[in-house]
Amino acid sequence: MSDDARRALRAGDLVAGRFRVVGDLGEGSSGIVHRAAQLSLGRDVALKVLRPRFAMDPVARARFTREARVASTLRHPNAVEIHDFGDDGAIAFIAMELLTGATLRAILEARSRAGADAPLELTRVLAIGYQMADVLAAAHAVALVHRDLKPENVFLEPTVSGERERVVVVDFGLAFIADHDELGRHTVEGVVAGTPAYLSPEQARGERVGPPSDVYALGCVLFELLAGAPPFEGDTARLLSRHLFVPPPRLRERRSGPPVPVALDALLQRMLRKRAEERPTAAEVRATLGSVDPSAAEPHARGRESLPLVGREARMLSPTPRGVPDESPSSRAPDDDAEVAMVGPVDVEVQLALAANGMICFAVSDDHPVSGATAVLALGATAATVRALTAHGAPVVTDAERSDMERVAALLRAGADEVVLRPLEIEDVVSKVSRALGKARRRARRG
Repeated sequence: MSDDARRALRAGDLVAGRFRVVGDLGEGSSGIVHRAAQLSLGRDVALKVLRPRFAMDPVARARFTREARVASTLRHPNAVEIHDFGDDGAIAFIAMELLTGATLRAILEARSRAGADAPLELTRVLAIGYQMADVLAAAHAVALVHRDLKPENVFLEPTVSGERERVVVVDFGLAFIADHDELGRHTVEGVVAGTPAYLSPEQARGERVGPPSDVYALGCVLFELLAGAPPFEGDTARLLSRHLFVPPPRLRERRSGPPVPVALDALLQRMLRKRAEERPTAAEVRATLGSVDPSAAEPHARGRESLPLVGREARMLSPTPRGVPDESPSSRAPDDDAEVAMVGPVDVEVQLALAANGMICFAVSDDHPVSGATAVLALGATAATVRALTAHGAPVVTDAERSDMERVAALLRAGADEVVLRPLEIEDVVSKVSRALGKARRRARRG
């Protein structure tokens, strides 16, 4: 076979002297998949060939080989079986189990074209999620991270016995090979790899990823199966910002079909937490999914985490509990008409987070006076500054050290609508500004 890495494989080509290409099956970001016959054993296989632009890169090629070797050690009924891998001149390949059925993405698109109200039935989603969590738990036990979990990489195979379908997760670990230049973000840790709608916050920052990133992606996939769309949508830049800064929406607010059990909604909230260490493990997700009773859906049930805080001081001073529906910025439409004046130092990450929630931010200047804002964020402001800012009529949000209750009291007396406690968490700043805007709108309606 020619060593020209740019030559496409065609039907009849022989790879490594033992795989005869029969036809094409599909392609992904890192490789092209062919149907091939394994001559030595007389069976058909899926032959994945590394894309030429990666095959010419020694680093990418080494990663491909390493990941194939690790993936081949994963023996699990929900993982595609790796039969062989190796090189043939300029071609790097993996020979895998040939699957029947369809990808989860193809199934979702077919149901959408058919006009189905909800993408998949709850019992089916629980079964799919359980099997996916099961194989992730096994992979994480051998330090194998998928890095690009999405409906395109999940295969549903009908079983001969007519029992529940077999869920097969493909492409373990191979997403790291793809460079994803379209994301336009590189760091010293490496490249942002993955698909934007399913990226964990640490992936969006271009950091090294571990098992919690797979749990986050699984949460995004399950959310889509139940709500008809991933938790966050938009162009790549907006998606990255939302994964980083916007609290996840509640499933019960997005789902148009029958209600889901509270325990399932709470599990997704945990899986979609911004901090990797706060997410459950894949084994914990598997256990929870296995214990969820599909008939236990309560349309108006409120778990302990959904109960509102009591008292004006608690509402103004306590960090907003993650996942509280009526306080989360993402629980309603973005404040597209909100313009937030930033007085004092401008924190770029705070600015990006507010923008991701639909709030336009500007630094106060002669061209952009405070009087033109619908809210004011004045971090580090004195009580006198807060009092002067409130004269413009817009709600004012400022901050104070958690232990400095004297400053907190002075800021509240000066008219601050919300006080964020330090050390600052960006989610809390966004939530406080959004809540101040909501209170201002309610006051305007009343009066």
